[in-house]
Amino acid sequence: MSPLPPAPSLAGGGAPGKVVQIDKKTIGIICADKSILQIEQVKLEWKKSVNILDFINGNKEFLDYIFTPCST
Repeated sequence: MSPLPPAPSLAGGGAPGKVVQIDKKTIGIICADKSILQIEQVKLEWKKSVNILDFINGNKEFLDYIFTPCST
């Protein structure tokens, strides 16, 4: 697998915590250092693990979601 591109090269910019689609088969989250954490599977509470592409097909609003830090 080749390295993922740095976040600034993605269309729409790169806010840390933003879920982005890098290509047809690659989804990731932009990190604070502008690297990208690739997501391969997700598991919702009380559900089975599912491939990220299958999850995105049923939850398109997840793309462009921005995770925010939890307050302590």
